[in-house]
Amino acid sequence: MIQTTTACIRCGRPLKSIESQQRGYGPTCARKVKEAPDLIDLLLAQTATQDDQNFMDELKERRQRVI
Repeated sequence: MIQTTTACIRCGRPLKSIESQQRGYGPTCARKVKEAPDLIDLLLAQTATQDDQNFMDELKERRQRVI
């Protein structure tokens, strides 16, 4: 089952298209996230503790939805 959201994860604005709802980002925020994945790369490169692992897994999943 595909998870959808009605508000952008980044800015909180309402998402109108089904594609945006599935992605979790509106078109502008999706473009900005694609253009600036450096922070995510830095976080993924860090050695994660068990508590941080769930957070890191969520970041990977969100990045895959955008790409």
